Amino acid sequence: MIVCFQCKRYDKPVGSKVVRDFRGSMDGRAEKGIIITTAAFSRPAVDEANRSGAQPIDLVDGERLCELFEQYEIGLKNKRLIPVYDLDTEFFESI
Repeated sequence: MIVCFQCKRYDKPVGSKVVRDFRGSMDGRAEKGIIITTAAFSRPAVDEANRSGAQPIDLVDGERLCELFEQYEIGLKNKRLIPVYDLDTEFFESI
């Protein structure tokens, strides 16, 4: 499957025109698209991306992008200062 993607470094919500223009540029070139932004998507942009009968376009907003960076540890270092422990029930049962 051929997938096209576009990245937007915006501080305001991405509008439906961006999604329509992107879909037009994909026409005949890809089966699916992904738009990634550091901001958010307007409701009309989400509606356009999910329009029935049109090529599918996944939207990844800034919040989801950060979640993906954390999930796959992209460009991040784990600096957990507070250790995480499991309870040792055998220890307490012996007291």
